[in-house]
Amino acid sequence: MTQDKTSTGETAAEPVPRPPGALSARAKLVVIAAILVLFSVIIAIRSTGGIGSDADAILLGQDVAAADDPSAGDPVLAYEEALESGRPIYVLFFSRTCAPCVEIGRVAVEVLPDYADSITFVAVSTDDPRSRPLFSLFQFQYIPTSFFLAPDGTAADQHTGVLSDPQMRERLDSLLSSFGAEAATEDSEG
Repeated sequence: MTQDKTSTGETAAEPVPRPPGALSARAKLVVIAAILVLFSVIIAIRSTGGIGSDADAILLGQDVAAADDPSAGDPVLAYEEALESGRPIYVLFFSRTCAPCVEIGRVAVEVLPDYADSITFVAVSTDDPRSRPLFSLFQFQYIPTSFFLAPDGTAADQHTGVLSDPQMRERLDSLLSSFGAEAATEDSEG
């Protein structure tokens, strides 16, 4: 290695060569900054909810105008009211931050209005601490999980994962054929 003398008489060392593909300190800082910005964007998107505010309100059984009311959408109260309705019940456990849950939420928003007069729908967000009492009533490990219940609350069917529009309709129609006429008869007698 040769050493050069600078104008002040000091010895200048040759720069140490970097291995091929190595990043400079400045390039590493830029990469780290980009990753931090990306994570910030992801967190911001997730904090706004996964389905969309109006669809969230519908899925949670709230009027769009009532979606900001903290007492609206209480899952335990909704389940108790569903049991009192005397109709078959569809309970959906979901989270706003889970992609399959968002997908089944969109299907539910499309399908459930067609069954509004015959089946009571209860959406249970696992993100909501008020939902915890229902976790012990329903045995499930993964979300989304759908429970199709008889009017008395006994489970007639259960599904874990996403349901397509036709699959959801098939399960709801099956629930109605098993318990819908019975519920309608009890309503007309009482």
